[in-house]
Amino acid sequence: MSDVLAEIDGGVATLTLNRSRQRNAFSGAMGRRLGELYRDLDAAEGVRAYLEHRDPRWTARLSTEWKELPWE
Repeated sequence: MSDVLAEIDGGVATLTLNRSRQRNAFSGAMGRRLGELYRDLDAAEGVRAYLEHRDPRWTARLSTEWKELPWE
């Protein structure tokens, strides 16, 4: 299953962070997938807005799984 789920309905894209067991800590795969989705949504016809959604058990931390940061 993907770390980020995407759904488009009525011109609004909803991106859902999907790593509840890790309290949605950002992983390299999640960062790369979000980047892909942002580019795709920017180019998509009919998408006017996007929302980010997550599990209520949110944490603002990086995952210890990272060997390298995706933006480097």
